[in-house]
Amino acid sequence: MASPSSAYPEAAVGAWSAMRAFVAAHDRRRELQEALGLGRGLGRVKVLVLLTDGPMTLRDIAEATGVDAPYATVVVDKLVSRGLVERTAHPEDNRRKLVKLTASGRDAAALAGQILAEPPAALLALAPGDLALLEDVLTWLAAATANAQLLTVTDGLTRIHAPVLADRPVRDISRLNDELKGPAGRHAHTREEGSMVTSMSEPSPRRHRYGSDPSQFADLHLPARRRRPGTVALLHGGWWGPRFGAGNLDAVAADLAGRGWVAWNIEYRRLGLGGGYPATLQDAAAAIDHLATLAGVDTKRVVAVGHSAGGHLAAWAAGRTKLPAGAPGAEPVIQIAGVISLAGVLDLGAAAREKIGNGAAIELMGGDPDELPERYAVADPLSQVPIPAAVRCVHAQADDRVPFAQSVTYVAAARAAGQDARLLEADADHFSVADTSAPTWPVVINALEELSGAA
Repeated sequence: MASPSSAYPEAAVGAWSAMRAFVAAHDRRRELQEALGLGRGLGRVKVLVLLTDGPMTLRDIAEATGVDAPYATVVVDKLVSRGLVERTAHPEDNRRKLVKLTASGRDAAALAGQILAEPPAALLALAPGDLALLEDVLTWLAAATANAQLLTVTDGLTRIHAPVLADRPVRDISRLNDELKGPAGRHAHTREEGSMVTSMSEPSPRRHRYGSDPSQFADLHLPARRRRPGTVALLHGGWWGPRFGAGNLDAVAADLAGRGWVAWNIEYRRLGLGGGYPATLQDAAAAIDHLATLAGVDTKRVVAVGHSAGGHLAAWAAGRTKLPAGAPGAEPVIQIAGVISLAGVLDLGAAAREKIGNGAAIELMGGDPDELPERYAVADPLSQVPIPAAVRCVHAQADDRVPFAQSVTYVAAARAAGQDARLLEADADHFSVADTSAPTWPVVINALEELSGAA
């Protein structure tokens, strides 16, 4: 009887076996156990990392971790006994409780994130070009896994069926295959024009580094066809923490490039990974200013689009011209013309006082507004109004992560000060305002066309 693997290409079986072996050889569970003392399993660590994004119900935790509710209860009880999480009253349903991180829990989650994010020594030993190619392959595989839509891709010699992200440019896999094989292994044939389904898709993004830290980079997405005016700088959310990265807005960057905009998808140092005040602000500023060094990029009209914590950074970056000399981000090279805040944290003081996101604003700033008023005066977008940039706040009243009041307060204060600011209420939730497949995405595109002068 044939082995189960015989039905699959030998190279695919070998690659999958090598991937599993590499991951197994660098299992971080023992290191996490020694650092956190939470046992060999990853269940408790998963819950800690999940809660960095904000309080959750037990049902939400069970669904997110793929366990049943009784087991989720056991895990949470253990974390409560260790003082890492606590149960609090649900603001809308007195029959349910919310589970949230304590200060010790936030520290433990940040440490876990740092341990999990540290690349193995074998990866660090690879040449930069090899790392870039490996990242391309894995990014494509992750995107392919996320969608069951099948597309036939051919390089004129071989044919594979590859799942691709809907509304996302298709990666030129045959070219990547040639790059990975090297000159000696390349096909001798010449590809016929139009044989690849990607022949008219957007080019793959090009990564640029604006600093020496591993988190100081941005990906430049260029349209394949006629460009619209200006450039869009993207800033992701995640409570300024390690759980989410720039990849969270890859689909947004690809969508905008497909519509003709140049998109600049920014990564920055986050909490637990060298971030916090002032590093996170400095990175947002440096990444935007780095646009001035890129040939062929239109910096006359830059629009910053940020989701959640990224909305804070986008609005703050647009007000840098008002910062005093010596402040983080002062004296900008690039002046932002417009901001689209997608469920953004725009009143940093209120975010700290109300401890939204498990007190993430306090962690970002190193203290609360009463303790560090001078820092909040620099970092809070609300303290900057009026700013020279036009701001459009896309927010949903149903948002259960960043209160709708954050945008209401900012727009009211900005307009009272004479600033061009508008609130665009969306029938959505916290995450769907940044989802290119959501029914409300045209609201974002219309705002971008207005602010970039591309309508």
